[in-house]
Amino acid sequence: SFSGDRVCEAKELKEVEYKNLTPVEISPNNALNEEKKQYLLAATNGALSVGEDVKQVICNFTDVEQNILVVNSNGVYAKDVRTNCRASVSVVAQNGNKTQTANNNTGRNMGMEFFRTVNFFDFGKDVAEVAKTMLYADECKPGKMTVVVHNKFGGVLLHEACVHSLEATSVAKGLSVFSNKIGE
Repeated sequence: SFSGDRVCEAKELKEVEYKNLTPVEISPNNALNEEKKQYLLAATNGALSVGEDVKQVICNFTDVEQNILVVNSNGVYAKDVRTNCRASVSVVAQNGNKTQTANNNTGRNMGMEFFRTVNFFDFGKDVAEVAKTMLYADECKPGKMTVVVHNKFGGVLLHEACVHSLEATSVAKGLSVFSNKIGE
């Protein structure tokens, strides 16, 4: 609960207009479902073109258009429209009792105009080729090996391997290898 005196008074609202940094040319709400279907069919056909090992292809199309209104107690309010379009492809490849999967997605904080720049046949084919490559790949042999890390990726590896374990939420719940280690 709140106690004490009110610290401010609401002022008369005045709209502030901001430049839209991600203008949408074609709202997904105005695009025909037929156009979206054609993109997904092209991705499916691309994946199936990789060969008989491709047993299943799942394609999804998601679009979201949010109308945002922000109001503060200083009397300022602003509006925004956030648009996001995304397509994903998942492929299952199988040969005998061996199965591998691969998936990828593409999208932007843009309207349908983005998808007119994507070759969906090639996009689906690329995902299926990854699944097929993994299906026939040799098993990794156990043991020590040299690992080369690109200089732009080392921080990500460190973060995933160590930093998540140091986060207070993990330590406090006893879920971290660093829990109860103060002074050690």
